[in-house]
Amino acid sequence: GYFLPCRQPCRPGQSAALEDFRQVLLDIAREHTLAVFVDDLHRIDPPSQALLASLVLEKAPAKLLLVVTLPRELGADPSPALRSLRQAALPMELCPLAASDVHALLHSVFGNASYLDRLAQRVHQASAGNPAHCLEIAEHLARSGAARYSEGGWELPADLDPNSLPTLREAQIARLTRLSAATRAFACELSVPHWGALTLEHCCVLSERNEHSVRTTLEELCKAKVLSEVANGYAFASDDLRKELHRELDPQRATYLHARLGRWIAQRGTHHPHFNTLAGLHLLHAGQLQPGLELLSRASAPHLASDLSAEIRGLLPMFEAGYVQLKKLGANDDALASTVSVLALGGYLVNWRYGSRYGDEALEVNARVLRLDLCERWRGVLGG
Repeated sequence: GYFLPCRQPCRPGQSAALEDFRQVLLDIAREHTLAVFVDDLHRIDPPSQALLASLVLEKAPAKLLLVVTLPRELGADPSPALRSLRQAALPMELCPLAASDVHALLHSVFGNASYLDRLAQRVHQASAGNPAHCLEIAEHLARSGAARYSEGGWELPADLDPNSLPTLREAQIARLTRLSAATRAFACELSVPHWGALTLEHCCVLSERNEHSVRTTLEELCKAKVLSEVANGYAFASDDLRKELHRELDPQRATYLHARLGRWIAQRGTHHPHFNTLAGLHLLHAGQLQPGLELLSRASAPHLASDLSAEIRGLLPMFEAGYVQLKKLGANDDALASTVSVLALGGYLVNWRYGSRYGDEALEVNARVLRLDLCERWRGVLGG
């Protein structure tokens, strides 16, 4: 077996090792059929992603099959290698587990326990074959005492009402109850909408704690499966968890954190247009209209709609919230036009929801900015 380096940053000399490893895989694939399976491709380090992309783009004949798993949404700022792999790949939607598959999955957890057949039927019915939901239910049964480990084996309930089992969202939210008050408050602060992974520096800025304290708390959140490690930092295990924590965050505290993040990003990234965009959006969230608009103008905001790169696509949720905030603050049409145009075009290229919600509004705002009413007025004089 061959194992790709995962999650660890690239060390000096590792690039040469990866190139050697690439040649080994190609040499094998020229003589034999070779299949490479990689789970959670978005979480491995960029050099390993680049290695896999080079295998896919290799022009020399090779009997090589690369199978990877990815979420539907890559999030903000995916690496060039990841984008190349996704464009070259044949996407396949994972099917739900059959009843026999759920039985095999639970057998791997509980062994040959009594009533396993009946439990597998109930879990398959409650989860609709979602493997993550099956495992959440298994963990729920163990934590609640419905499934007990005794004398080297598991004791399962003789019968189980499927309606008593938690939904996937309920099981994930239940993880928050196992956090200490201080850790939960820290997680609430991390839930402020942001772009990309939560880096260690980002977490320190949000929590205003020292690095050692932040590392310790991040480890606790990962252990509780509230956060997970990704290639360049941390991410919430599910958006439902982030939204639940954000609902608990005091609105005044959220406003303060947006302002703090906006100033921090502006200070460290004024040379990069997307940093200015992000800083401006954070300041808009904080109610600071003029500073936010100034940063967006530095980012060439009128041209953002034509730059729906991966970075801008990842910012669409923040553009949406920023646009809502602009309207609340009474911004003029010039300020509204560029933001709503990004959302409208995002509806055609990223997610139809943005287009259906903001398409007509973008046309109306831009018509006013461009003074299309003058076209109608002068049509009779100057012609069509």
